[in-house]
Amino acid sequence: MDSAHIGELVLSEQQIQQGVEIVADKLNSQFSEAVIITVVPGGILFTADLVRKLKFAIKMDYISCPHTPGDSRKWVTGYLEYPFGRGINFQWDVSDIASLYARVQSKAPDVVYLPLESKSYTVGDSVATQTQFIVQSPDGYLFRFCEDVI
Repeated sequence: MDSAHIGELVLSEQQIQQGVEIVADKLNSQFSEAVIITVVPGGILFTADLVRKLKFAIKMDYISCPHTPGDSRKWVTGYLEYPFGRGINFQWDVSDIASLYARVQSKAPDVVYLPLESKSYTVGDSVATQTQFIVQSPDGYLFRFCEDVI
């Protein structure tokens, strides 16, 4: 399949479904609940197939990445080359960061980019202190998890 707006076929429908099965089996064996975050527009179809195979409670959210081919407006600021996510840092405020960090350390210690630490930041005339750690995806995205120290 080749189209000016779609391009060449990279994976067959069967290969995609095999990938969905592999990811779903792994997630089903490791989680009893999760937040599934997909990149739209490109990841929504894979995610739709995936969530139908999950056997645990989920919440869903999305991240918009408007860089699809065609005549639409584009905000591509650089070449899409590995690592794709370099320079992108997502932050999540969490509760019980120590338990989350322990779980990451037990399940995937190699993804830890910045170990658990306490860090203070100047905010206006006051100082805010957070406990934080950062993990890095294989594509270079940084995910910062933090909890306010009260």
